[in-house]
Amino acid sequence: MEQEHGRPVDFDDLFDAIAGLDTGELSDVIEKATIQFHANERSTILTPEQIARLANLTDLTESQIAGSFTGVEETLLALGIKGLKTSGLTEAALVDAAFDINQDGSAVETRRLARKAILERGLSDDRKAQFFGSFDSSGRPFRPGLTASTPERG
Repeated sequence: MEQEHGRPVDFDDLFDAIAGLDTGELSDVIEKATIQFHANERSTILTPEQIARLANLTDLTESQIAGSFTGVEETLLALGIKGLKTSGLTEAALVDAAFDINQDGSAVETRRLARKAILERGLSDDRKAQFFGSFDSSGRPFRPGLTASTPERG
């Protein structure tokens, strides 16, 4: 943690943080470590400078940080490399948008462009879209999970 976040942290520091006696400097180290942990959990690669920038520009709880990186991961999975390139977006821009870092409305525009690209690729989570897993005896697709709840048709 020392190399990446600029300060050595020992057991006493962590105990103080748990007890609520931490200093602002230790809080900053913990915030950066939390951002890095959740970025790593969602396979988002951030430089120490990007982590410091996110920590300085935001004031989020751990669950909000986790949710933001989950959103980035979902968007990246839906866009794919091809969608990311064709939409002109970058992973860094998606991270900024997920953390609501707005530079002249860029977060809103990034989210709009990402949604548009996902829709164009046909990969959105359309709640009306129905997936099927098998075919019935006449060759029609059906959703096996719902067959037990539908009445028999004779």
